Amino acid sequence: MRKYMVAGLLSVAIWHGPANAQIAESLATGVVLDELQSQLDTAITSALQAGDLLIYQAGVEARDAIAAWKQANGNLLDKTFSSLDDTTKTIFSKTDTLIDKIDAKTGDRLAQAQELGDTGVLISTSIIPTQQRTLITRYSPRVFAPQTGTPRVVTIYGANIAEAKPLITLPDGVKISPVSLTSQAASFIIPASFLSNPINASTVVTAQLGYTRNASAIFKKRVQKSLAFWTLPPVMGSYTAVATVERPNRVTDMAVIHTGELSGKDKNILKGINPPSGWLFDLPRVDSSATLVGNGGEAGRCQIIAPQDRSESGVMVQVHVDHTRDWKGSKKSGWIRCIATMPIYKVDQIRQALPPTTGEIAWSSDLHITPPEGIRSWAVSIKTMDGRTRQFTGSGLDQLFQLTADTSGVLIKPLPPKGF
Repeated sequence: MRKYMVAGLLSVAIWHGPANAQIAESLATGVVLDELQSQLDTAITSALQAGDLLIYQAGVEARDAIAAWKQANGNLLDKTFSSLDDTTKTIFSKTDTLIDKIDAKTGDRLAQAQELGDTGVLISTSIIPTQQRTLITRYSPRVFAPQTGTPRVVTIYGANIAEAKPLITLPDGVKISPVSLTSQAASFIIPASFLSNPINASTVVTAQLGYTRNASAIFKKRVQKSLAFWTLPPVMGSYTAVATVERPNRVTDMAVIHTGELSGKDKNILKGINPPSGWLFDLPRVDSSATLVGNGGEAGRCQIIAPQDRSESGVMVQVHVDHTRDWKGSKKSGWIRCIATMPIYKVDQIRQALPPTTGEIAWSSDLHITPPEGIRSWAVSIKTMDGRTRQFTGSGLDQLFQLTADTSGVLIKPLPPKGF
């Protein structure tokens, strides 16, 4: 809740919060607009400290538009706010509501910034140009991302600009004439050196716009308007990317396999055996580590793991059986049971997070991280120059960058902010 003191009258009016934002219409229009500008100044300062680019741009846009409206409508400033036309009152009331929302630091900041910027444009376009006086309603862009060695174009907008002979003066005294000039706009080429920012932090640089306020007056007066530009650091932010990969993991073991009872008379017997479900025989280790032992029998013996017809899914066990005789002297079958202890293996697919990859993100180029072999997913954390940290487990979008993270790798595409 905000309070307003009218000088000399000690009367207090109240503007309610965003749920029911309402300007006390009995106040003088000038008092209302002064307070709106003051609140916008606070929001702009807060945005500058927090690195909130969009709120900064929108706030300056709206503040300067209100200043231009006051300049064009000086005869209305002492009148009550209620005397304004409905369209104008709605625009200023909407500005008040948006300031409340921004102060509360809740909701969609991108949407709030865009709405506030649009409101500033509405204020500017609602100004009825005078026949003689020059008005500067706004200028764009206000935020510059690094572009090494590249001059920039800055355009000012308003009314009766061509007659005002505008010039921009840089801090070093260099004067810049417009390269394009109409009644409603003037464009200037600003040298890259003025907007360069070698430090790793945002900074504001200012220039002065000089123009003749009333070109038709007998005594022409040149006035100055400060132009503030927010120059961004070379680095948009930093990243940490952790890749999760799927890789084969070979597991070995020894399996005990029973052949069951094998019987016959005076012969060798080959018996096929198979590895446990999900496993394979580790053939290179068979001859060195496999064993075959008896497990009961008569007139039989376990011999060898047969060298022929071996495969990972089955091998042959060779045994020999003799015979016995019954009480009549007839031959009876010998028999044997064997236990084979066999080397086995299986290949599991396991997932593991690799050590993080870190680095800085420049404004001037896309950043690509090559995927490691077996990539399955990414966890990407990005800390932007305005102090925010975003976490992603896949592709995503931010007001300052676009992120793609999939099996083809990570692509971070910086999105330099544009002026409203």
